[in-house]
Amino acid sequence: MSNSLPGSNPTAEKGHLAFELGSAYAQKGDYSEAFRLYGEALNIYEQIDAHQERAGVLRELAALYENQGNYAEATRLYQEALAAFELLGDQRGRAIILYQLGRLLQNQGLYDETTRLYQEALAAFERLGDQQGRAIILYQLGRLLQNQGLYDEAARLYQEALAAFERLGDQQGKAIILYQLGRLLQNQGLYDEAARLYQEALALAERLGSQEDRAAILYSLGTLLQAQDNNMEALRLYQEALAIEERLDNINERASILHNLGTIYQQLGDYERALQLYRESLTLKQRLGNQYGVAQTLHQLGSVSQEQGSLQEAQRLYLEALTIKQKLGDQSGVASTLHQLGMLAQDSGEYEKARQLYKEAIRYRQQLGDREGEAVSLAQSASLEEGDNNLEVALDYIQRAETIFSQTGSSYAEQAQRQRKRIEERIGLNSSKL
Repeated sequence: MSNSLPGSNPTAEKGHLAFELGSAYAQKGDYSEAFRLYGEALNIYEQIDAHQERAGVLRELAALYENQGNYAEATRLYQEALAAFELLGDQRGRAIILYQLGRLLQNQGLYDETTRLYQEALAAFERLGDQQGRAIILYQLGRLLQNQGLYDEAARLYQEALAAFERLGDQQGKAIILYQLGRLLQNQGLYDEAARLYQEALALAERLGSQEDRAAILYSLGTLLQAQDNNMEALRLYQEALAIEERLDNINERASILHNLGTIYQQLGDYERALQLYRESLTLKQRLGNQYGVAQTLHQLGSVSQEQGSLQEAQRLYLEALTIKQKLGDQSGVASTLHQLGMLAQDSGEYEKARQLYKEAIRYRQQLGDREGEAVSLAQSASLEEGDNNLEVALDYIQRAETIFSQTGSSYAEQAQRQRKRIEERIGLNSSKL
């Protein structure tokens, strides 16, 4: 927005001042004061027919509602801003709104519509020659593909975005891409490489003083440590990240951290604390309309019910989560819930049903390139076949799982090795009896 309006007058200048002050309060996280000042600016701009400035305020108000988790109001305001920018013929303003609308839908797990909006925004930024806008959209498209488990395609887009940010000298953009590449490597079980990228991104974020980026990286470092069974250090990082997100009033990120804190307490056997955290997370996600997150937490609530022996309740929660994931096209999430349904069937003695569910989960994970997930399902299949006395089949499964765990540096490698040796001993004993 320009520093002075065409034909500016005291009323217009008052609107401009209210907008600038609103932006300052929004930056500090004082959303109530930001809402008040943006509302004041909007009223002034509407009174004096300052259409360009009105569109800008609508966009900022939408972003505030998005940060507060009011997705319905954010969507309405983004669409109103989009119509205003289109009426003005402002192609850059239009491209930015398309991106922001796409991001909003992505947070709700609506991947098809998100892809359409991002592609439209990308084309607009390319026509404008806006390299930074183009890099941001490439990054968001990469995230979208990663959320669907399409890791190779996501990596290609991240590398393209990273090169663009480096050409622009955009250090914050570089930090974000390094962080996202770290997450991608972590999803594939490449923990050492992921940790290196996270630390590089964290150092950049701290130099830049970006608390939001710092919180995101601390959270991901926590997930990495948790995956390696370092729960106490993960707990410390999650709590540090949660404190930052609470100060920033970032509801979506707070919901994610609460969910992960729940998984740690679940692993520690403190089910009451885990359920409390999951329910708090679920409430926030439902308020946000974040269907992807809702499915994730329903799945985890099912896992707690299963561990407590409430198998019917576990099945209900898993199936509810599975339905949402299938609607969203979340293939990675579908694989995870199929695996858990397999474990549930196994616990219930329904071995053939479990066998089919594990095979389906393995197939999904192989297609996604999720090696760690594939190995987990292979190891569980080995456990099933061992329990059903199909020892040769069990040995094949556990050997394949052990190979992957060893290659990815997983903490499960030793467990798989013990399971393999036990099965080999049983096969040896059976052979000696013949």
